[in-house]
Formats: sequence, structure tokens, C-alpha cells
Amino acid sequence: RGVATQVDGAIQQFVNNFMTAVNPQITKDYAAGRLKEMFTLVCRGAKFSYFLLMLFAVPVMLETEYILTLWLKTVPDHTVIFLRLTIIGSMLNMLGGTGLTACMATGNIKRYSIWISSVGVLVFPLTWVAFKCGLPVESTYIVFIMVYIGVNVVRLYIMKGLLHFPPILFARKVVAPMLLVTPVAAVLPFIVANSFEQSFWRLCLTVVVSLISSSITIFLIGLTDGERKAVVKKAADFRNKFVR
Repeated sequence: RGVATQVDGAIQQFVNNFMTAVNPQITKDYAAGRLKEMFTLVCRGAKFSYFLLMLFAVPVMLETEYILTLWLKTVPDHTVIFLRLTIIGSMLNMLGGTGLTACMATGNIKRYSIWISSVGVLVFPLTWVAFKCGLPVESTYIVFIMVYIGVNVVRLYIMKGLLHFPPILFARKVVAPMLLVTPVAAVLPFIVANSFEQSFWRLCLTVVVSLISSSITIFLIGLTDGERKAVVKKAADFRNKFVR
């Protein structure tokens, strides 16, 4: 569990830097009464956070065993599945970061805290039930993932009450692209990871193919026309600055 958390924390650090830049603007939009702009930023921030984490998560999940072997030599029991399930949980967790910021911006956090805490704490009794039923230790991660899906749904309806945020907007702008991009982006890396014997060369190839596949899929499927234009413009500005 400690090893899985340490690796997951290293991966999340890249996304946390992005969230640090997005969250203040959400609060600023709410304070200025720009709710429509805030809704767009909440959805865009959640989607981009997920996609950024996915860039690192796909190769790590495909090569978990080899990465841990390189690092630890002798990999403790359950560590591989712990890490994979922890990463899945973190990807779901990332979806709620901007929503949390939006709710906190209202200053009316009593209802939010009560409901989110009440749903989140279900991890403990449900894990106890799972263990009582003889399920393996990995079941606590499955419980966490299921509960956090519930937390995300509850958060959306709290946002609807506090901010008049339409949950269907989040489903259309964030969840739908996420469900489309993830399996498509993972196909080629999965084929590579299962076509060669485990080795450092395969690790490098999987990482490269995964980054290329994920980047192209995110760009073509996961982004809107406006977002694609903004990315192209940023890339062009960076290239011009670098050339100079």
C-alpha cells in the first residue's frame, strides 16, 4: 500500500501543478458573477486534469510489474494490483477537483461537507462487509472506486443546488470524452505491451507508443474545436519563441 501510494503521488504531482493554475480563476469567475465562464472552466479543468494523468497512467498501468521490479527488485505481494487500482481511483478523484473549488467559492460549505463526508465514509463499512464476506484485500480499492463514483455524482447535484450547475453539462463535456478517449488511446500501447517479452526495451517502446497514442487521441477526440485551436496556437507560440 505504501509503495502504491508513493508511485501514485509522483504521478499526480504533474497534474497538481496544472490545478494550482486553474483553481484561482474558478473562484475569480464566481466572485465576478461569470457563472457561465466558471462552468466552462470547471468542465475544462476536470477534463484536462484527467487527460494529463492519463498520459502517465496508461504506460505505468501496462508496465506496472516491470517498473516495480526495476525499482524494488523483489515486489511485495499485491503491490501490482494495488498500484493499478490506486491509479484508477486517482483518475476518478481528479474529476472532482474543480467542482470542489467551485463549491468552496460560494462560502456555503456546510451542505457540501455533510453530504460528501457522509458518502465518502461509506468506504469503511463497505470494506468491512467485503472482508466479512471473504473477499480479497484488493476489494477495499474496488469499494473506494465505487464510493468515489458516488461522491462525484453527489458533488454534481450539490453544485446544481449551490450554483445552478447542470450535471448533464459535466456528463457531456467531461465524462463522454473521457469514456471515448481512454479505451481508444490504450489500444496500441496494450498491443505493444503484450507483443514482446518483458524488458527495458519493451518498457521504453510502450511509453513512447502510449504518449503518442494518447496525445493524438486526446487531440482528435477529447478536445473541442476551440480547444484544438488553442493548443495549436500555444504550440506555434512556443515553437516561435524557441526558434528565436
